[in-house]
Amino acid sequence: MKIDPARIRALRAARAWSQEQLAEVAGLSVRTVQRAETGGTASAETRMALASALEVAPAALCEASASPPAAPCEFPASPPSGDTGAPPPWARTALERYGLLLVGLAIVFLLAFGVAYQVGRDLAHREARAECEAEGRGDCR
Repeated sequence: MKIDPARIRALRAARAWSQEQLAEVAGLSVRTVQRAETGGTASAETRMALASALEVAPAALCEASASPPAAPCEFPASPPSGDTGAPPPWARTALERYGLLLVGLAIVFLLAFGVAYQVGRDLAHREARAECEAEGRGDCR
């Protein structure tokens, strides 16, 4: 599908983003962003990801020319059958993606802390029991 490479470059430059930063925010490879900015063609998914990252409507990335584009730049008005209407994963904003990452890291940290706590507690009990038995006390638990 034809897109306007100059528009993508201008929107990226307005945010002072490198191609690498745009690729990261859009969830694309740097090579895909490079192809979109130089070749002017991209899949519908790439166009949607770029539009989401640049916070513009997907139609804003369509190539503006007098002749009709080789492939339509607009999606059908109704979703395909079986579509729940939920946005695809790549349509998440950067804040949502980083928020989910932070929540995931917090869960991993809490799990690791819990395991470390259990191991430390068990070692402390084992050492206390060994000391008790070494002293010859009979009430060691």
